[in-house]
Amino acid sequence: MLQDILQKYSQSILDKDLESYCSLYDDNILVYDMWQQWSFKGIKEWKRNVQDWFSSLGELRDKVSFEDVDIIEKNGMALVTAIVRFAAIDQQGVELRYLQNRFSWVLVKE
Repeated sequence: MLQDILQKYSQSILDKDLESYCSLYDDNILVYDMWQQWSFKGIKEWKRNVQDWFSSLGELRDKVSFEDVDIIEKNGMALVTAIVRFAAIDQQGVELRYLQNRFSWVLVKE
């Protein structure tokens, strides 16, 4: 199931599907980010940021891949850590550049 979440995360970013991407998050999400704003509290604030991200790509898309995924599950909660690679690709799928981030997610089953 957690691998399905990672796949949906990757696919929704590749498709720039804002609704699918945001459906992965709780309404009361707290996100620490590395870009223009230190943190985002609540899905509305996070959604605005993601919309800006997707829009900033223009005709490019981000292809996401995960490395060193570690998942710890216990009592309806999971900790997921990984190195996530975001590769900007053009309309032909050619990689133009990339960056890597360290991800730490805490997931609660509801």
